[in-house]
Amino acid sequence: MTTKHRPAANRGPAKARQRLTGHERRAHILKAATRVFAERHYRSSTLGQIAAEAGVSEALICKHFTTKKQLFLATIEATGRYRADNLQKLTERSDQPPIQSLREAFRFYFDYLNQDRGTARMIFQVSSELDDKEVRDALSEALRRSAAIIRRALELGQERGVVRRDIDLDAITWLIVGCYQVFALMKQVGGEETWKESTLLGFVTPILEPHTVRELLPLAGEARAVRGAP
Repeated sequence: MTTKHRPAANRGPAKARQRLTGHERRAHILKAATRVFAERHYRSSTLGQIAAEAGVSEALICKHFTTKKQLFLATIEATGRYRADNLQKLTERSDQPPIQSLREAFRFYFDYLNQDRGTARMIFQVSSELDDKEVRDALSEALRRSAAIIRRALELGQERGVVRRDIDLDAITWLIVGCYQVFALMKQVGGEETWKESTLLGFVTPILEPHTVRELLPLAGEARAVRGAP
């Protein structure tokens, strides 16, 4: 009997492949695609490059995503869902003071950008493709999902006496979303000199009640001492 050999691009660690479900395989491809898009830009990237990064064949990628654009849109959706899911978990906790939930939400964003410099690059790769309606709609949905969670967290903060009641919740919500974009830019072009947790925390002090600011400032100082840069 003749033994058939799989193409090299479709080999990789056999045990790891066998353990992956269809959902896990799709997630693995999305992570690889995000890295390639961040490094090479959407228009310059190819499915072949993404397949090589993922250690799979192009045919397998096309089984999950029919086109490169569909894959790009899926990375936007997956990134937005990951960010929103984590913000949801951190802001809805009832077992810690509101100010601690606020701190943890911001720390998540720092860790999110720090885990891979390509994350910040990917944010601006997407922004450069906003002339495309499908890309624009995908990004809008991702941002609105996070915005809804942030707005709810601000409402809860008002109910608990942490956030001032005289602010425009919609405006502040989108300013915070915008801050995330600004700090991704700072991470990308400003390096470690401008990337500090205390700076991001400082953005929110104007919307907090005075007693909350007094609680927050020591936390920012602790962040500098413990985390350094970033």
